[in-house]
Amino acid sequence: MGPRAMFALLRDEIRFDQLFERFVRNFCRLHFPECDVRPESLIWPDDLGCELVPAMRTDITITARTAPCERLVIDTKYYVKTLSASLYGTEKFRSDNLYQIYAYLRTQEQHGASYRNASGMLLYPTTGRALNESILVQGHRIRVATLDLCQPWERIESDIVTLVTSAMSGSA
Repeated sequence: MGPRAMFALLRDEIRFDQLFERFVRNFCRLHFPECDVRPESLIWPDDLGCELVPAMRTDITITARTAPCERLVIDTKYYVKTLSASLYGTEKFRSDNLYQIYAYLRTQEQHGASYRNASGMLLYPTTGRALNESILVQGHRIRVATLDLCQPWERIESDIVTLVTSAMSGSA
């Protein structure tokens, strides 16, 4: 992909976001055949049974088929600026993205150990500053990372495999 093609994609955040999501999901299906890789519909655990509660849908859920059953929820995102400016002018993770991945992880814990120990990842294409950070929130490791799509294919492949493998194993 040359600089002009990349620039054309950067102009259209919605289309590029969908393309990036499908690319990562299909890549994971191909490179992790020992896992189930799919989008997943999640239901809010509403004890009152309100019919107005919306379903949630992950971009990518990777579940190992063998014990220990590891589970990773990846939410792909695209913004011209990956980080947002805080009230004090410092760059921070986008809170709405963190809330979303947090909801995916925490609201499903009643389904068993693989859900209680699930990890999450917010994955963005690199548009400026490269990121590869991890946080641990109430027992769930959440990685926030970028992927440089302008590098040679072998590096892209290696980077995705490393990100997913380390997230599935719970390493930093």
